[in-house]
Amino acid sequence: MKNLLASLLEKRIVEDTRKKIRLEVSRIGIKDGILDLGGGGNGSFAYNGLKVVGADKHKERLERLKAYKKVIVDADKKLPFKGNTFKVVIFAGVIQYLKNYRKAIKEVNRILKSDGILILTTVNRSSSLRRLGMISKEAKKERGEYQTFDTKQLVSLLHESGFKIKKIIGSDFTLMPRNLSSNIIFIAIKSRG
Repeated sequence: MKNLLASLLEKRIVEDTRKKIRLEVSRIGIKDGILDLGGGGNGSFAYNGLKVVGADKHKERLERLKAYKKVIVDADKKLPFKGNTFKVVIFAGVIQYLKNYRKAIKEVNRILKSDGILILTTVNRSSSLRRLGMISKEAKKERGEYQTFDTKQLVSLLHESGFKIKKIIGSDFTLMPRNLSSNIIFIAIKSRG
């Protein structure tokens, strides 16, 4: 019963996160130059006619994706894009699956244009549902997760990788302070330099 409840909660949280990503992309107002890195077969958000490059390491996921362009990539390795290519990179629910997450964030910085925007989402290790044991706090190794993060860890990682954080949003179907939300969304801008 506990696993079923956790599964239902996680599904609802993912949908809430997708809605918030879509809202942030619409606020940015960019129609092209968007990379959805690791978005899987459904994409990280509803593209709604935007020219989004969908990238994932699983070919079968890309085949289902309704992206403008599709590229097979492994976010754990050097990305096959030239520097300063994208205006926005969506990196939703991917970082916890990477062995080389520091390298991946630096690669995202490399491929973003000057003042480009990174929208990064991940599970929040310190969420209230995880603290209560309703959702596991630990990485789900059986699903391929390597680690989970809290807000402080990701703030530090983004700063050391050349990003300035514009906004941090909690993403949960309940009204929680962002530090206690099940997922966290970072809107970060590539620092000049």
